Amino acid sequence: DQQILSKKWNASANSFFTELINIYNSAEDWNVLSLENRFKEAATEQGINPGSMMQLFRVIISGTGAGVALFDMVVLLGKEEVCQRIRYALDKIKNTPSIHSSTQ
Repeated sequence: DQQILSKKWNASANSFFTELINIYNSAEDWNVLSLENRFKEAATEQGINPGSMMQLFRVIISGTGAGVALFDMVVLLGKEEVCQRIRYALDKIKNTPSIHSSTQ
């Protein structure tokens, strides 16, 4: 959902999702509780309210701003697919001036 990305994406989001790839790549426990906790810890460590990244994460993972339980979906998709979708979104946003310009 490009409207959500355009409205909520910023430099903090870029930094957060770049780090989340590293965190999820190294995750040994791929379950809902572990992934949600890692997500929240990563945001908190960067001084970001985890809730402010949640809808962006949903858009990155599913393409929509609403839907089924987010971390259940993350578990079902698996580590490779989730990290690939985050990488794809970061690259796409970097190359979309209307979104990327809000990160500078």
